[in-house]
Amino acid sequence: MINLYFISCVFFLFPALYIAQDNSYKTYLDSLKKELLLSKTDTTKIKLLDLLAFNYSKFNYDEGIKYAQQAESLSIKANWKKGIASSNLDLGINYMEKCNYPIADFHYLKALKTYKELGDKRGMISVYANIGLLHMAKSDYAKALENDFKALSIAEELNDIAMKAIILENIGTAYLEQKNYSKTLNYYSLAIENYKKVNNKEGVSRNLGNQGIILNEQGKYDKALNYHLLALKTNQETGRQSSIQISLANIGITYSYLKKYSLSLNYYLKALNLSRKLGDARSVAINHGNIGELYFFMAKDPGLHDQDANVKTAIKYLDSAITACKKINFDGPNIEFSKILSEAYLLAQDYKKAFGVFKDYSLMKDSVFSQESRMKIAAHENKRQLEIKNKDILLKDRQLQIEQLKLTNKQNERVIFLITIGLLFIIIFLLYRLFRLRNKTHKRVLSDIANIQSHEVRGPVARILGLSQLFDKNDPAAEINKEVIELVHKSAIELDDVIRKTVNKATE
Repeated sequence: MINLYFISCVFFLFPALYIAQDNSYKTYLDSLKKELLLSKTDTTKIKLLDLLAFNYSKFNYDEGIKYAQQAESLSIKANWKKGIASSNLDLGINYMEKCNYPIADFHYLKALKTYKELGDKRGMISVYANIGLLHMAKSDYAKALENDFKALSIAEELNDIAMKAIILENIGTAYLEQKNYSKTLNYYSLAIENYKKVNNKEGVSRNLGNQGIILNEQGKYDKALNYHLLALKTNQETGRQSSIQISLANIGITYSYLKKYSLSLNYYLKALNLSRKLGDARSVAINHGNIGELYFFMAKDPGLHDQDANVKTAIKYLDSAITACKKINFDGPNIEFSKILSEAYLLAQDYKKAFGVFKDYSLMKDSVFSQESRMKIAAHENKRQLEIKNKDILLKDRQLQIEQLKLTNKQNERVIFLITIGLLFIIIFLLYRLFRLRNKTHKRVLSDIANIQSHEVRGPVARILGLSQLFDKNDPAAEINKEVIELVHKSAIELDDVIRKTVNKATE
């Protein structure tokens, strides 16, 4: 069975509005259109066109493309680079929803180039993350992870926790597609930690739902069912139709493993109808394939009758799923459904078709899960680990520089203190010489000065000498040294006052 994951599409330029297909949403879109008609400036028009293009991408991508093209044309005319970048991002999003991956990639790269020219790192994150989703849809996991890690690195640089959470979640899903459960759980756990930091309960719930998928893969079906039913209840409360469709499909998968076939089929059909209503080609293909696999399980179950009818129905749905996957270049599910279809033909004793389908399956599997692809993924992981180590080294180096600066400052304090003491003694000595020279002609003044030196100068000098004895020369950083320096400073001011008094006396 192919699980439908709760993938966080990263469109950071605008608020993520989930399509509930109700009157309130229609009212919102109508209000944007009215604002567009009344707007007078080009930048306002471009922003409104971008909002319309983004929101239409979730249920009417042709309409979304129309608005995005208008935004791009107006941005080029106004020579507004930010508008050019955002409109190309919208075009990429809409073309990706339309499963036209080459054109989507063209517009993503155009948006990325413009954001780089602007130095807009948030815009770069958005493009890198969406390119990662595009490559994941094509089952090119090496390129998906390459772009996801680029987005994550910038998000970490900006310390944007909300962005980090979304990207970590999508990295986990890329590993889940490859059935690498240990890394999947690791990245989902990191995503949950970051979602909790920003109080994003929906993100936490979504990742718990994805962990339910892993429980299915590990054979813990009863526990997985509880997770999926909880996710369905949450999504129904919020009215998010795409998430409801995912929960319905995943519940169907869990019931199929529990061999509760009628319940499984009921949920699959609900998911299929909703995916058709949403126009989600990938989900339509997956739901067709999952129904085909369900009938294949029923055909193999010895406790059930109508084996021939079940295998024929299985082949019909699986063939329909594979046709849909080929149409949208959806390789990952195509591989699994082709394998099951080959086994279904064997069960129907149509060996020629079984061999032909199996040959196609082998070629696709070798292409998607090749040694080269695994090596690319390993290279991206190693690069990511090296970036983390380099950041740790840089942080430690900066800490060492801070400690060295603190030590230098303490040494400077000691030097300044000693220089101050030396200058004070020099001043005292010079004053003493001056007094002696003038003693011959100014006996009365000298007598007064001697009196000042004896009573007023001696006090500050004695304090300075006493304080110098308290200075801790072994530990310049000692707390007492700061107090000593402060008292020396006060004594020096007092001594300066005495000196001025003495000078005034000498010039009388």
